[in-house]
Amino acid sequence: MDAADEQADILITPRAIVLALDRHSRLAHASARPDPANGALAVTIGAGALTVEERPSLDGNAVRFIPVGLSVNGSPVSGSIPQGIAADAAFTVAFPPLPVNLEPQSVRVERSGIAVTASGGPATFGPGHRTPAQGTC
Repeated sequence: MDAADEQADILITPRAIVLALDRHSRLAHASARPDPANGALAVTIGAGALTVEERPSLDGNAVRFIPVGLSVNGSPVSGSIPQGIAADAAFTVAFPPLPVNLEPQSVRVERSGIAVTASGGPATFGPGHRTPAQGTC
């Protein structure tokens, strides 16, 4: 079986992002809102006074979120993001090993979350190999 023509769309929901942020001790208790118009994720920290705009990009088998904008109480802060905030706000969501050698190819921000498209690479299955979705190959 060759999986080279296989494709999968993976959605990282805002809830999954919040769970990842909770594991990142400095971003605990944050909320996340996809902003497709800006191609970014708005991460609001704490009580909501500070919002960091994060741009997703692929980094191997993970999506890395890099701070690109900052607002305080809804007003954008001009200039570069302070180093301490940028370092604390950057985070990564890693994927577990994907089936049939699927590899992430693209990432985009959608209203429902962060969408990742993965394509299959060469995969060889021996006689009797069973996959939950396909039975015996």
